[in-house]
Amino acid sequence: MNGIDIEAAVYGVVAEMSSGRGNEVGPDWALNETHGIDSLDFVELVQRVEVALDVRLPDEEVAGVGTAGELLALCRQKLAEGA
Repeated sequence: MNGIDIEAAVYGVVAEMSSGRGNEVGPDWALNETHGIDSLDFVELVQRVEVALDVRLPDEEVAGVGTAGELLALCRQKLAEGA
């Protein structure tokens, strides 16, 4: 995958979208309003991850994502599938 660190890319986008505490992003980091990510921000977050990794994340699968770790796992799955 062109040398891109998938974890760093996903967590980096989450950190950018979070309200000032991005350096603490890890697998259990909730993707919700607790960290300044409302539903519109979540859509933007997913779009940024898709661009960063050149991957397509289907809406129906993203809808079940609640943490940065779950988003990372979905990205890894889709990249492995060649999506």
